[in-house]
Amino acid sequence: MNSFKVYFKKEIMESIRSYRYIILAAVFIGYGILDPVLLKMLPAILEKQGDAGIDYSQLFRITQVSALQSFMGNLFQMGILVLVLCLMGVVSEEIKNYTFVLPSTKKLSFGGVVLSKSLHYSLLMVVLIFSALMVNYYYITTLFQDDFVTFQQVMKSGFFISCYFIFIINLLVCISSFFKKGGIVSLVTLGISLSMPFLSQINALRKVLPYYFLQRAGQLSQPLDSSIILPLILLVTYIVLLNIIAILKLNRVELS
Repeated sequence: MNSFKVYFKKEIMESIRSYRYIILAAVFIGYGILDPVLLKMLPAILEKQGDAGIDYSQLFRITQVSALQSFMGNLFQMGILVLVLCLMGVVSEEIKNYTFVLPSTKKLSFGGVVLSKSLHYSLLMVVLIFSALMVNYYYITTLFQDDFVTFQQVMKSGFFISCYFIFIINLLVCISSFFKKGGIVSLVTLGISLSMPFLSQINALRKVLPYYFLQRAGQLSQPLDSSIILPLILLVTYIVLLNIIAILKLNRVELS
């Protein structure tokens, strides 16, 4: 427990010092604002660049649902990229710079180290995702009038997106415990993330992969039901296994 408290405070201080909070908030909340604004301006931009006789507002009919789905798609692409680039050295840099030597001499367990990092950034992602969605919801309901989206639907999508990002955080922490180079960590994590949309097209893997949560996030009209139980159980299992693997790896790593 002492290891967890120490490293949880350390992660907060490190995130403030490295501007991770500002960078991630700017990307997630910034996209929540910019995406609907750009969608609203798109017909006018195309009209200036294209034929004057074409009514682009009819060709590109944007509704509240399509605007929200557009934002969620961009959140998956750009959000994952920025997240991985910001956190790719969350464990590997400490191994590389031998900063784990002092904690090990103080009898701080690596279980607390791993759990503090995973929980800290998971909570950060949940806060940023729901904040970005609420900002985006305000703008899409202000700028677009067709095909209404309810606040409950937005919160449900936020839950699903948060589940996926929590998995990515824990995956990143685990992979980062194996490599000293952040570039390798980012490539492996992004490779796994980008491969899941293709693998999820196989029916047998659809509910097994965490990408299922992103698919459910876009299904605004589908209510929460018992179909989510198995994916949630598997998600918790993946997270537990990833943390165990990371702890075991750090216990074996050469610190000096």
